[in-house]
Amino acid sequence: MIYYKRTIENTLAGERSENKVRLIFGARQTGKSTLLLHVLPGEKSVLYNLQDSKLRRQFEMDPASLGKELRALEGDKTRVVIDEIQKVPALLDEIQFLYDTDPNRWQFFLTGSSARRLRTHSANLLPGRCHVYHLYPVTRLEEAGFDGLLEKSEVSPDGFPDRNLENRLTFGNLPGVLGESPERAAATLEAYVENYLEEEIRREAQVRDMGAFGIFLRLAAGESGKQTNLVRLSQESGVPAATLRN
Repeated sequence: MIYYKRTIENTLAGERSENKVRLIFGARQTGKSTLLLHVLPGEKSVLYNLQDSKLRRQFEMDPASLGKELRALEGDKTRVVIDEIQKVPALLDEIQFLYDTDPNRWQFFLTGSSARRLRTHSANLLPGRCHVYHLYPVTRLEEAGFDGLLEKSEVSPDGFPDRNLENRLTFGNLPGVLGESPERAAATLEAYVENYLEEEIRREAQVRDMGAFGIFLRLAAGESGKQTNLVRLSQESGVPAATLRN
């Protein structure tokens, strides 16, 4: 699998955050898991992916089992990666306990695609114990392959596939979409939006009227790069401006 360099990888794995819990937030498909698998040596790391329903149920029923497993590790596996931490917020209390007990024994790397869900559940965000990172969709610098600032004529093997402006505006900059054909990218993004509406909006009851929100989402896509005019969007969608604002 081809890996393309991301702007935060050096500081994420460097000395600045050593002996701190690293908390990496980013929307789904921005490449959080891929980034960590690249920058952390596999033989010294242990991965817990909370997308695994069996593992998730284990930690939901017994968060302390994480500490039991980590203490039982043999060898020098000191880096602990927990993917999608917002799925089991109670693990953050266990991580704080492990960190406070021995801050030098493990290096924790936590990823989360929904900071909102953690705050909604009043989750322990480890104040004073963590450094927070944000991974966004691919930037222009990352597309250029940035071993220093490159001239426009230069090509770097570390850069993402280059695309024209129309492609960027149409399909956005999620890493997994960049190398896909227009037809495949459109299908990928359609599924992405459907999952977002179901998992992030409907299940969390963030919006009462899903129909109105769906209309707004479609209109908002056409406002990319513009100053949003809610009055005009209200007239076009038939949804009250106050509802759009919420």
